[in-house]
Amino acid sequence: MVKTGTLFILSSLWLFTLMLPVTLYGAVGDVIDSIDAEVSSPGGLEFDGGYLWNIVRDYNGILRLDTSGNVIGGIYLEGYYISAVAYDGSYFWIANDLANKISKIDSGGNLISTHNSPAGDPTGLAFDGAYLWVTDSGSDKLYKMDTSDMSIAKSFSLPVSNSSDLTYDGTYFWITDDVDNKIYKVRNQGNLFLDVIDSFDSPGSSPSGVTFEGTYLWIADSNDNKIYKTDIGYAETGGNSRLIIFPPSNTVMIQSQEFDFVVSVELDSFVTLEELTAVSIDGVSRTDVFSRCAIVGSLTDSNGVTYRCPNLNAGIFSPGYHVISVEARLSNGVTLTKSVSLEIISNSE
Repeated sequence: MVKTGTLFILSSLWLFTLMLPVTLYGAVGDVIDSIDAEVSSPGGLEFDGGYLWNIVRDYNGILRLDTSGNVIGGIYLEGYYISAVAYDGSYFWIANDLANKISKIDSGGNLISTHNSPAGDPTGLAFDGAYLWVTDSGSDKLYKMDTSDMSIAKSFSLPVSNSSDLTYDGTYFWITDDVDNKIYKVRNQGNLFLDVIDSFDSPGSSPSGVTFEGTYLWIADSNDNKIYKTDIGYAETGGNSRLIIFPPSNTVMIQSQEFDFVVSVELDSFVTLEELTAVSIDGVSRTDVFSRCAIVGSLTDSNGVTYRCPNLNAGIFSPGYHVISVEARLSNGVTLTKSVSLEIISNSE
């Protein structure tokens, strides 16, 4: 689920907001770093907002690791063959593909409930903020599950075979294939069908687990006994987050003209807006100009925050071309930047 934090200043001169496409940086599939798995044949992965959780099938448990690879703790479940794990913000969901069960447990390993799997070979779990999603390599389907009673809300045919794990980045699913050694980026088309929109070769020879931590994919490999931190092009922009400025570049205004300035920051899930760090005109900080007229509100069509800055006067600019630049810092450490160029003409022209 993509959540939106927005700095939005409505315009009395234009009744639309220019929505600019996201520019992603970094090559998809590039390995940024890797850590050694603490045991052989690491399985599925999950990220709980602070730590990685890696399935250890030989020991019927899940290890908790920091992102440097240090073991912090874990959960041991006697007699439970764990094939997949997901975290919903409060509880873990684990799949047992031998018993064809999915269980809900707390962080201490205490069993809360157990349910039948929607099919016979659950290999991946992911939580999207509302539903639990289950990949099944036997039926080659993706199931959308209502966690209140674990009923099937929807099922989809998987566009890939040999699924070994699943994660959700707030917009797209990422599915590992441990036979073809591929990682697939999969889109849910209007809740009607799934299609592959991108893929890359796994950095190892048998991807067994995958999770998204807000910027990077982490991929466990059962043959290499490694966990790879992998770039998927989100490193410079905070995922699907984007920064929008209005009026757009190349707008021409008369010096006496009033206008409203728009800055919109749309945020990917797992990411929050920490602050609007800088607003400058021609390289000189002018945060004071805009902070004086900010009006806090809320957006009705998203879960964002609005800051209206109405009726600025173009007289703050001298005639000529001017560049307005904005920076916004996100909770994952990424700083989004955007600039627009405006032309101001004098009243006599």
